[in-house]
Amino acid sequence: MNNIGIFIHIGNILLWDEICSHINKIKDNKIFLFVNFCKDLISQIDIKDYKKIIKKEFPNSIFFENKNKGCDIGPFFLFLDYLRNNKIKMDWLIKIHTKSNKKWRTNLLKNLFPDNFNEMIKKLDDNEIPVHGAYPYPYDYFNIKYDLENIKLLNLNVSKDWTTYTNNYPETLNINVIEKRYHAQNANKNYKFTPDIDLELYNFLFGDQKEDHNIVEGKYKWNLINKIIGKDIKLYYFPGTFLLLKHEILENIFKDTDYKKIYNSLENQKLDDNIYQSNTHSWERILPISFQLYKKYM
Repeated sequence: MNNIGIFIHIGNILLWDEICSHINKIKDNKIFLFVNFCKDLISQIDIKDYKKIIKKEFPNSIFFENKNKGCDIGPFFLFLDYLRNNKIKMDWLIKIHTKSNKKWRTNLLKNLFPDNFNEMIKKLDDNEIPVHGAYPYPYDYFNIKYDLENIKLLNLNVSKDWTTYTNNYPETLNINVIEKRYHAQNANKNYKFTPDIDLELYNFLFGDQKEDHNIVEGKYKWNLINKIIGKDIKLYYFPGTFLLLKHEILENIFKDTDYKKIYNSLENQKLDDNIYQSNTHSWERILPISFQLYKKYM
């Protein structure tokens, strides 16, 4: 039996019954429910009523009332701060929220709460996979100016240039980064020496990574990068941010990180990061890929 901490970010209380039906599928585990009501989106009357409804189903539920700052990722960091301060340890954490698109929400919930949930958990444990979500998507460089700064806050190593590769293949020392990519791909070199996040390539193509997408939009920048990188994609995130996370690994990654400081740095509204880079969307990407980086370098 696993200790499963489920964090639910509720902006639409009418979706509680739907979410509850999925949680009930894994009740043979030891479930701990943590619910955040978006107090800037839900009335106090409704919050009071739904606390009673949820308590009836899950008597040991813990409730929070935080604003929808940084969308669902912001209150999740405050939840992690609560776990740390109260020395609460879980085997796995599940992060979900009341996503408005019904079809997408249904698929995301089914992915985290399958009929064979316990088999899925065992498979993840057996294969030492510390993060799981639906629709894995390659890291896309959309919010790179924030990504690089945020990664510095974590207990991680991340390679951003070709120094290690050129040290191993000195014949590439004086060629440009696109030629280095070509060298790696066509000579079937060891991809473990190529960068995790290819800042050298990004800057070669577009200049200062701290610039917003004022001329070439983010999706077009990513299309160009993707064509060059090809199959050498190392990092993936999960759009929708419905996540299953190994709690012990998360604590190690964020051990020196101030969760409240992250929360305060997030935007109050959700921006279109195809045009303007955002810290909110950066953390939505960094959270899952941090587990992949941690596993790689451990």
